[in-house]
Amino acid sequence: MRRAFFHALALLLGVARSARALATGAWDAQRWRFSFDVGRTDGDVSMPDEWAKSGARMAFSFDVDVSPDAAREQDAEIGRGALALRPAGAASFVGGTGVQDVDVAEGGWKLDKRGGRDALRCWLDVGAAARQDVSLPAGRVYLEACVWRSPDDLAR
Repeated sequence: MRRAFFHALALLLGVARSARALATGAWDAQRWRFSFDVGRTDGDVSMPDEWAKSGARMAFSFDVDVSPDAAREQDAEIGRGALALRPAGAASFVGGTGVQDVDVAEGGWKLDKRGGRDALRCWLDVGAAARQDVSLPAGRVYLEACVWRSPDDLAR
């Protein structure tokens, strides 16, 4: 399976929380929203010259259920002890042929120390998708974001 890091391409934009979830801790089951915005990033020389040259973007969002259960499989990049991320709905975007679905399979998440800071590290397996001259190959997508935890969560 092709592995790719999408530092600037896939953005973890936020966490969708219900009123009930606000009263729970970091280790309780919750629902998060992942938002991907795939396209050319100024200054990134790792992209092929023709890829996303038009300036087109491919954006899609989907919800995942964040579980305190062990992930179905472990991932060498994330490390042992990952917990389950389960897609809670379809991901789709509007392209030249109408609405296009993007397959998303179960992955995992883990809170880690990275460079002296807490980091949320996760992966999901995402199906191939394309919009104009922007394409995302099928494979494992890794996401990482800094997190700030409350003293109550740290005490658990």
